[in-house]
Parts: sequence; structure tokens; C-alpha cells
Amino acid sequence: MPPPNEVFHGSTLLLRRRELSGKRVVVVGGGQSGAEIFLHLLSGACGPLGTLTWVTRRASIFALEDSPFVNEWFFPQHGDWFFDQSEAARKQTLERQSLASDGVNCSTLRAIYNTLYDREVHRQSYPAHVKVYVDTTAEDLRGMSPFRLDLRQRKTGTSSQHVADIVVLATGYRTEIPSFLEPIAGRLKVLNAPGGSQEIVVDKEFSARFDGPEKCRLYVQNGARLQRGIADTNLSLVPWRASQILNSIIGRVAYDCAPGTGVIEWSSVGFERAC
Repeated sequence: MPPPNEVFHGSTLLLRRRELSGKRVVVVGGGQSGAEIFLHLLSGACGPLGTLTWVTRRASIFALEDSPFVNEWFFPQHGDWFFDQSEAARKQTLERQSLASDGVNCSTLRAIYNTLYDREVHRQSYPAHVKVYVDTTAEDLRGMSPFRLDLRQRKTGTSSQHVADIVVLATGYRTEIPSFLEPIAGRLKVLNAPGGSQEIVVDKEFSARFDGPEKCRLYVQNGARLQRGIADTNLSLVPWRASQILNSIIGRVAYDCAPGTGVIEWSSVGFERAC
């Protein structure tokens, strides 16, 4: 296993002081985290690098999609509609919505582009070599500092090998059953979600399904993306989810959680007969 200070997840980058001057660094992942890490390193926050390479399997570095109609996906009524769909339909919907949660915000994209432009004029504080690869997968990591990293261009299948001293994995996160639930893990109903995630199966009021007494309930927040939709990890809906849960606990409607009025109708489409 490679040393944790040489191959590490992007979430740990700022947990310690890193001096990477002269190092050959590869960042894997084209979402917001990957973009911020690339900009951080490009700007010399860890010293002037020897080489900085950014790799993503996406067809480009895409902007976050947050237009008004897309934001309708983050309304409670969309989550209720999503909950009633088949698992196959949910997976397909989440794939289509990926850029609404995992694109790069425009201010970060502009900052990267401007920094790359500035590098063409003032090279002294920037990496000596910068490469950005899109539609490319990082497939194999061999050796020990320096590492040999195999990259494959997805469209053509062409492979190339890159030497790296540091590899930063901005490859996202996955949902897992919390360790504190291990004593009852075998009694919980669990489903496998994309990306290696595991989710506790919940009902519409976020109560977990398990084989215990009906009056003993366990509620889950922010852990049911495949069941409740893209907004399940969005903190702006925490008050609404908490209200749903509190209503369920006390057995009456103390908080009005009726769906707000949105522009898009998420219920089944009906047809009226013309007169």
C-alpha cells in the first residue's frame, strides 16, 4: 500500500502542511473538489510543482447546472415523486442529473482559466508543466514514489504512462452504514447504490426498515440518495426532512410539510379530453 502522504483522498489535502515543490502531481477527478484542488496546487499553495496533471473521465470540465428549472429537482415534491419510481428509473434519473450536484461552479472555472492564462506570462511561481486530460481514465498505479500511472483515452482506447510523485484522488464519496450501527446492521434492510454505496432502506418519512418492534424507529437523514433523489444530500432541505421526522415521531401533524408550489408538475401526466 502506498504511503498516505503520497497517494491520498482530496478530503485530506488541507489536514496537514504539504511542501510539494518540484514534485510531479496528478489530480484524478473532474468535479468541484478536483477543480478546487487543481486550482490550489496550480496557484502554488504547496510550492511550485514540477508537473501538475489533471485527469477526468468526463468529456470536459463541466459547469455546475443550477438554472431555475434545474433547481426544481431540489423541491420536496420532486423527492416524493422520485421515491415512487422503480430502482432502474431512479438510477437513470440520477445519471441525467449528475451536473446539478457534481459540476464545477463557474467562479472556480473562471479562476482556473485566468490562472492558466497568467501562467503563460508569469511562469516563475507556477508548475513547470501543466496538462489537463478529459475523457480519460486512470486505470493502474504501480511502483512506489515515483509511481507509474496508466491513463487511457476512453474514445480511442489509447493508453499512456505517467510518472507521479503524488496522486490526489478527488473521486467523490460513498454512503456506508455507520460503524455505530454495527450491532444491529444485520437487522437493517440495506440496498446497494451506484459507486459502491450502501443505503439503509427508508420509508417516505425517513424511517429505516428493520426487523425490530414497529414502535422502535430509527430515522436516517442525508443517506438515501438512490431512494429520495439528488436533493437528499442537500442541506437546504434539512428543516423539511426534520419536520417530516418529528411529525412521524409524535404521530400527528405538528409541522405543515405539504409540498410547496413549483413550476414543474412531478405527478403522473394526465390528458384531458378536448370539447
